[in-house]
Amino acid sequence: MAITSHESANYIRVNFDGNGSTGTTAWSGGRGAMIAQYVAGTGTITLEYTLDGGTTYTAVGSDTTITGSGGGVFNLPATTIRISATSTSGADINVSVGTVSD
Repeated sequence: MAITSHESANYIRVNFDGNGSTGTTAWSGGRGAMIAQYVAGTGTITLEYTLDGGTTYTAVGSDTTITGSGGGVFNLPATTIRISATSTSGADINVSVGTVSD
């Protein structure tokens, strides 16, 4: 299960406690950062984007595919982003994505 909160353009915070969970939000474009904090358990957190209205999603890159606490930066056009959790076991993972100012 994913509990999504503080959802607005260019910011999303998701708490994952189950396998196959996702959280989505609009991204108005530009630089961003994803930070994951693993409170308990294991799993893979992936930041993805879509350019076709959500039919297909593509992983942003290796900096935003995380298997432990950490994070990465990215630069995307205006789109919808999705954070997904897979291969989780006993997961309690907090993830935040937001804009990065220069």
